[in-house]
Amino acid sequence: MTSVNVLETPIRHGLDLVELFDGSGCTSVGIPARLTETPRIRLTSGPKSLSLTTKPGALVLKSSALDDLYEEGRAGQGDMKYPANVPVAVQGTVESPSGRYNPRFFELTVGNAVVRSLTLFRSVKATEMRSAGAVIGNLVSLVDGSPVVEAWAKVSLVVTPTVGTALTFVAQADARGDFVIPVNRAPALDKDAPSSEYSATLSVQRMALDADSRLPNPASLSALEIESSTSADSFAASLSFKLTPGSIKQLVSANRTSLLVRPA
Repeated sequence: MTSVNVLETPIRHGLDLVELFDGSGCTSVGIPARLTETPRIRLTSGPKSLSLTTKPGALVLKSSALDDLYEEGRAGQGDMKYPANVPVAVQGTVESPSGRYNPRFFELTVGNAVVRSLTLFRSVKATEMRSAGAVIGNLVSLVDGSPVVEAWAKVSLVVTPTVGTALTFVAQADARGDFVIPVNRAPALDKDAPSSEYSATLSVQRMALDADSRLPNPASLSALEIESSTSADSFAASLSFKLTPGSIKQLVSANRTSLLVRPA
């Protein structure tokens, strides 16, 4: 048998694993699904020693500062122990090569080989409206009295069926302010249902934009008020309405073709 004389052992440590999850849809049931596609990641801030490897639904961050060389032959388990290190702040952007998800900006403090997560939201074009129905709309805000697109906002919908518990659905508006919220998990009405409609409440949060990339940061949110659909210049933290299962409900403010929002 030929013996191998190991003179030294290069040691490489990963820094962190970041998993990417789909934040769209019904958040009241089940757990978020991990993305199945390999994202396009660009780091915009962080130490020069940092590098990354992408794979479906995740990215692995590495730092050359953690690399080591064991010069006394074959390294044992104790020699390969993860070294103590100071967590570092990184910033970057995530894009979906397929366009299935909206792009986003992120900022993380990474280190110590832990698993972290980032949430992305499905784009309007990749959102399926099925037989259960959906709520749609276009968000605008006023700048100097003129309506402008309210892009990338997080939109949350709470639907209260006539029987059962309330369900929460989440979506994100696109660059044009358009949003689509399918209510796929809302139960269908049966012949004994006490009402032909469900109560629903919509709320909207603005996502902060990164100054350089102009992409939204879902981790930085601020509440928006919504103008009433029946009374002009009447704003509230949320908009309540009736939803008929199986229908497409378009929301607009009074005397407008869009839904007007403003900072709370």
